[in-house]
Amino acid sequence: MKCLFVRHPFAGWIVDGVKDIEYRTRPTNVRGRIGIIQSRTGTVIGEAELTGCTYNEELDFYEWELMIPRRFKNPVPFTAKHGAVVWLNVDFNPDEQEDAPRLTHEELKAAVSAYEKELDKFLHPNLIWTVFLKDGRRITFPEGTDDAYLEQYESNHAAEIDHWETEYAEE
Repeated sequence: MKCLFVRHPFAGWIVDGVKDIEYRTRPTNVRGRIGIIQSRTGTVIGEAELTGCTYNEELDFYEWELMIPRRFKNPVPFTAKHGAVVWLNVDFNPDEQEDAPRLTHEELKAAVSAYEKELDKFLHPNLIWTVFLKDGRRITFPEGTDDAYLEQYESNHAAEIDHWETEYAEE
């Protein structure tokens, strides 16, 4: 199955039905069922239907449209090939995977609120990304750092990364 790498917490929001648009700097011709890989976990956590891709001129991003999300009860492990950044073919049958329990109303409400906050940060023009490394160091990327550069950094240093955070630059 063709699987898409998505950063935490966005991957979880996709498979839980909170997030139905994946913003990317490049278009895709892929359509149909895709697995959702939560970056740096070595697992496929669920799936969604990739139904379309449109360019949002105002945001200068491509919007990959996702429908029919599904979280797996047991994430599917895989071995990543070195250098995989966006897509990876993983050999498993999604129809054999059991569904995870749906979020409760309160969990869904909290997830939607958290996603809206992150989306606002993501779309804000003065966004600063900070990566926290497992050894305690942190690296802050300046305002306006290109998404492709951040994705390449994440791919090259995945074993060292604990998590990412974002904040607004002072205006």
